[in-house]
Amino acid sequence: MGKRFRILRHVLLVLLMCIIALNYATPYEQYGFIGSPIFVVYFIGLIFTYLLPAYFNFYFLIPRYLRKKKYLAYFPYY
Repeated sequence: MGKRFRILRHVLLVLLMCIIALNYATPYEQYGFIGSPIFVVYFIGLIFTYLLPAYFNFYFLIPRYLRKKKYLAYFPYY
């Protein structure tokens, strides 16, 4: 991956995770939950819950195991 589109890749990943988190959180609309400060904290927590494993995979697991062809060591993390 080139460094030319590095920021764009991060922005797209965060936007994708925001869409997934919002899709997961919107069923709570029936309780009048959306728009409250609790919803904002819940939504931000969901985003970090999705982003943390993704970035752990991208910056730790893939360089350490997949790029060195240690497939059996990589897959126990899943």
